[in-house]
Amino acid sequence: MQRSHEIDALRGLAIISVLLAHFRVLVPVDWAIYDWFRIVAYMIAPRFAARIPLGRILCIALLLMLLAVPARILTSGVAYTVVGLLGGGVVLIGLAGKGWVPDPAGVLSWIGRRSYGLYLAHGPCIAATLELQLPAPARVVVWLALTLGVTELLYRYVELPLIAQGKRRAQALEAHPRLDTQAAATSKASA
Repeated sequence: MQRSHEIDALRGLAIISVLLAHFRVLVPVDWAIYDWFRIVAYMIAPRFAARIPLGRILCIALLLMLLAVPARILTSGVAYTVVGLLGGGVVLIGLAGKGWVPDPAGVLSWIGRRSYGLYLAHGPCIAATLELQLPAPARVVVWLALTLGVTELLYRYVELPLIAQGKRRAQALEAHPRLDTQAAATSKASA
């Protein structure tokens, strides 16, 4: 169960990296990127300071690099690459070692379990929020609330029922292995 929790947390980090790459549409880049990563770095870095293995130092360094990226780079097309590579580096480091991603409140795991819905919802929610013509901080709050709401609806009413249906089908195939071979033979014959 612990490994599943870590994978959910890593998915959460990955989706945060993707969302940050799109975040500059909503607010001026300086405000969005620097404040967001400052918050992330302050949350994560102190937890690593007590234990100093090389991988954790590298993780902290990547997060600090995200803080140090000049604003002029973030306003160019390079921003997606920089944020993606550095965020991806953090995720890869998390995959390399056990327990490197602190998630005491389960926030990253929550995001990770809903990552597909979050990925699907964030673009349309950005477009809807831009239509409201709100100032940048209010736009972010409305976008975040709308995105999280739509994501939760997708998770509860689309993803969970489909996951349950998949589990039922898998159990039925395990109970009747012959059905699995018959289905494979039928699909080969029809192809």
